[in-house]
Order: sequence, then structure tokens, then C-alpha cells
Amino acid sequence: MTPSDETSSTKKTSALTATDDRAIHTCWASPDHAQRITEFFKVTGASSRFVALTGCEAPEHEHPDVQITIPFFSDVFTAKWHTAAGEICHRTVRVGECCVIPSGESHRFNWQGSAEMASLYLETSWLGQISDEAHGRGGWYLPSDYGCEDPVLLQLGAALREAYGQPAGPPRLLVEGMAAVVAVRLLRRRTTGQALPTRTDKLSPFSVRRALDYIHSHLGEDLSLHEIAAAARYSPFHFARAFKTATGLSPHRFVMRERIEQAKRRLRGSDDSICQICMECGFVDQSHFARLFRRETGVAPRVYRQQATE
Repeated sequence: MTPSDETSSTKKTSALTATDDRAIHTCWASPDHAQRITEFFKVTGASSRFVALTGCEAPEHEHPDVQITIPFFSDVFTAKWHTAAGEICHRTVRVGECCVIPSGESHRFNWQGSAEMASLYLETSWLGQISDEAHGRGGWYLPSDYGCEDPVLLQLGAALREAYGQPAGPPRLLVEGMAAVVAVRLLRRRTTGQALPTRTDKLSPFSVRRALDYIHSHLGEDLSLHEIAAAARYSPFHFARAFKTATGLSPHRFVMRERIEQAKRRLRGSDDSICQICMECGFVDQSHFARLFRRETGVAPRVYRQQATE
């Protein structure tokens, strides 16, 4: 193959999937303008990634999963897609809008300036399981929505964007919790046919205690929503909502709070190094620990220890 043939082959690449990390590196028309492209972060039923680009075009491609993209940009961002009926549509996406792209829908994006995107990919089989759990078997379908205004999706996208700013990337529990919230929200608001019912799930005291015991016994590990839910004998779909009803916090926020509380106790009552406390309490690195600790307490870990011993 000649160099020109290789270039032509690269430009024709159009299959971009959430399981082929190499595809995104070859499908951009202007790869030199890619400022940052993370690897896919995979959890049960979903995956996520963060992309920062300048003046790029993503040629026509499709995904096997449902894609939710939250763009952060200050310039023009246009989308073009093919509907299931064969129609070609296009739209300018503005600040504060998101894109919901069904599985298998052919689409392309174009940026005339700088843009960052936090994307979540939900597996269709997993969405089907959630739909079945909510109202029995009956099928579901998510229509495309390029430019939907949803403050909750924007808030979750901003949290995902912040998490990708950490050296170790987003925590597994955070992405799993986001995927569960987004899945239920999309199915309830956009499923054709019977909508997901609005219901209040409640954990029994026994289930709450089992969940808390599991969290406290594995606080230093990379906790999973599915593992905590299994300990409480709930499905992840129902557990994520029911846990927040019972505690007032999402599983991820609760775990972060408990890790901070454990770190505070050890800073007050032990001579262990801050680095050791950081790692054994489940934080990804010392800078991440210091940032979260200061956010919760108003002071750095070292200052907190000094004040506690005075």
C-alpha cells in the first residue's frame, strides 16, 4: 500500500464504536487538532470518554450503543444525521444543549472552533433490562435528540468533565451512578409507548445496613454500584435511587463523605503519613485527596491534623 493509499484508507474510516478505542484516532478529518482524547472508561452496561478538539470534523459514523454527548464550547458546533426513515437532518447545537444519539444512527459533527465533549455510552441490552425491570417486557425506543435542554444531563456532564481532569480519571462508582440516572431519565422522558412510571423505591432497614456494612468494609477499594447493590440484595437500577432516598446522598457522594470522615479520624488519632491515609481510604492520589478534603473541611489535611493536636 502506498502512502497515498494509506491516507485514503484513513479518511474513509467511519466505524466509531465504544469498544474500538483506535477508531476515534483515525476518523477525525483533522487529527492534528485533537487536544485530548481519553480512552473509553468501561463499567457494567456503559462506558464514557472525554474529548477536547479544535476546528475538527468527525466524518459520518455510528455507534452500537446509545450515545449521550454533553458539549462544552464557545464556537459553532453543527450536527448532521440520518433518521430511521432515511431523512437527512442537520442542526446547530448551542451552549446548554445535549445530544442523544440512538444506537446505529449515522451522524457526523463539525466544530469551527474549540470544543470539549463529555460522552456517555449506554449499552442497548442494559437499557432493555432497565426498561423491563421498570414496567415489564414490552420494548422501548429512544428517538434522536440533537440539542435537548436538560439541566440534569448538563450537571452530570459537568461532573464527568471534572472527573476526567483527575490523573486517574473518573471513579467507577461515579460513572455507574451517572449511567443509572441517565438511563432512567431518558427512558422515562423519551421512550415511545408506555413510559417508565414515577415510583419511590425504599430500602428496608436491613438492606440499608447491609449496604453500609459493605461500603465501610471496602472503603479503601474501587467500589462498584453493582457490588453495593448486590450486598443490599437490590438491582443496581432500583438501588441507586432508593439509596439516595434513604441517605440523602447518591452512592458516590456517600462514599466520598465516608472516606473523608475516615481520613479525619486517622489524621486525628494516628501518626500515619498523609500519603498512607490517602491510599488506604480509597483516594486515587494525594492531590485528589487534598482537593476533596479541603472542599469538605475548608482546610488542607496537614492543617487539619495540626489543629486537631493543638
